[in-house]
Amino acid sequence: MSELDIVKLTTEMVNIPSVTRDSNQAIADYVEHLLASRGFEIERQSYVDPQGVSKFNVIGRKGSGEGGLAFFSHMDTVPGTGWEDEAWNLKAEPDRLIGLGACDMKGPLAATIVAADSYAAGDLTSPVYIVVTAMRRLPPLKRSTSSSTRRCSSRIGPRAGVCFKPTKLIPVYAHKGVGFVKFTAHGGAAPPAPRGGTRQLLNPPSRPKGGLPTELKPTVVPKKI
Repeated sequence: MSELDIVKLTTEMVNIPSVTRDSNQAIADYVEHLLASRGFEIERQSYVDPQGVSKFNVIGRKGSGEGGLAFFSHMDTVPGTGWEDEAWNLKAEPDRLIGLGACDMKGPLAATIVAADSYAAGDLTSPVYIVVTAMRRLPPLKRSTSSSTRRCSSRIGPRAGVCFKPTKLIPVYAHKGVGFVKFTAHGGAAPPAPRGGTRQLLNPPSRPKGGLPTELKPTVVPKKI
């Protein structure tokens, strides 16, 4: 299998318009086909944004086992306004690529695909993921889509992730993150509330040992991958 060319991949993706307000199906199809052809296991998610537009996320996985490393990118771009040349016709210069989304972030997406593709699945001790979302800022998920998203989140579970946003090539550690707190209440089932009354779920509800924390302070511990 021949090696992937980062400039070729970036050119092909820039040439596919994917403005945030529109559906990203065309570029999602491209990314999915590319990753599948290079031996990645594919998961594709679909949802409808608040404006009623169909959107698609693509997740590629290579290798097996627990943990691993995930590369995060998004497919959408700002509108192609104010360009002297055609925004979706990438122009290659000796030291740069010029086109809508070349920097943010189809070029970085191409770089992560080339990096992950350079390793054979059998040589990996833990999996590598390419996670590509439809939008850089995801809208609130509807109830119908939240369960599938939770299944995806529990499936990938990487130990570390890298988001290749343009930051003057200066790595930013723990720039963003998500924390989860799970509470389990124990008690007997309460009878149904009378009409107009207040429903009581547990009778009596127990309190978490030590009470509730007034402030949660996450602790970041660097780990080797």
